[in-house]
Amino acid sequence: MPDSFLLPDEIYDLELHMRHFPYQCFIAKPSKGRGGEGITLVKKFQDLPKNAFSHEFLVQRYIENPLLINHKKFDARLYVVIKGVDPIEAYLCEEGLARFCTVTHLLNNG
Repeated sequence: MPDSFLLPDEIYDLELHMRHFPYQCFIAKPSKGRGGEGITLVKKFQDLPKNAFSHEFLVQRYIENPLLINHKKFDARLYVVIKGVDPIEAYLCEEGLARFCTVTHLLNNG
């Protein structure tokens, strides 16, 4: 799991982290799903979107070389209900969700 920060609560931790790792790229996205709207890539703390300081944003280290399926990034959602822990009893929903998208390089490494 990449280094992750939930803003605005962890804004100071993110600033320290970005100072310590100045060449890392980060992806900043609104924590509420908006279909890709509002997502930005940044390398400097001062380049974060201004609304990231007042609204919930998730900022994560950008993975430059992610695992791909047929040259596409993906995520999968599985739904599980845990009924008990001693003994463990869990149920996996037969339906789930998989999403695929194309990979775009928005920032150069310079």
